[in-house]
Amino acid sequence: MWNPLLAFVLVAPFALQAPTAKPPSAETVKATVAKLETAFKTGKTAERTEAIREASAVLDADVVKWIAKGLSTDDAVVCAGALDALGTMQHPDALAALTDAWTRDRELRKHDELGGRALKAIARHRSPKSIALLADDPFESSNHAAIQARILGLANIREKESVERLIAMMRLVGQNRIGTYMDEFRLALFVLTGHDEGRAAQLWFDWWNEHKKDFAVAKELPELPRLDRMRWNAYWGVEADEKGDRDPPKRKEKRGDEPRRKD
Repeated sequence: MWNPLLAFVLVAPFALQAPTAKPPSAETVKATVAKLETAFKTGKTAERTEAIREASAVLDADVVKWIAKGLSTDDAVVCAGALDALGTMQHPDALAALTDAWTRDRELRKHDELGGRALKAIARHRSPKSIALLADDPFESSNHAAIQARILGLANIREKESVERLIAMMRLVGQNRIGTYMDEFRLALFVLTGHDEGRAAQLWFDWWNEHKKDFAVAKELPELPRLDRMRWNAYWGVEADEKGDRDPPKRKEKRGDEPRRKD
């Protein structure tokens, strides 16, 4: 069931927290943990989500442990806040907590509003160790947000295996349903390969068969057409840059290409 309070949380994303050169002080950690403990013991939804939001800036194992308690609550809004926080906290325990929750909590995987959010949070960490999780049983849920999170999440992990898994997912979905997800597949593969075969799945299969032996994913995001860069940045909540405002030379259309969607 759609939850209007959860929807409010969805439009207020957390800022990505980069590891600081200096860890938080013991005093800061102690105060943060105390506020989280109070919020979880006596606070209501608003107090808990606010405590989690503020605590997400404190990269410490004890703080992560308290925020992760939000993943086990029946309150979907608090759970959403915890997922957001852990997704943006660049701390190994944060990814471990997200992975554990996804692995053990079947209800989270089935949840229409939180399933895709959890996958997206995991993918934010860009860990190669998460590739198998993102690609495992990709159509377990028919929820578009969850499938989108798997596809674009794999693209956020710049490894050759991500390309291999995406191609395998495209083959798995089948011709009757692949059109529903080709915008995501195309963007994901473009981001990883710097190459564009459009929205025709077979052209991607042919291209990959020809190049997979010697292909390597570049470390940096390739230059993308403006609309593609805007879509990518909007999904991950990152600010645009000059690189995203330029359109590279147009690709020559190949026979069999499907027309691209005009945004």
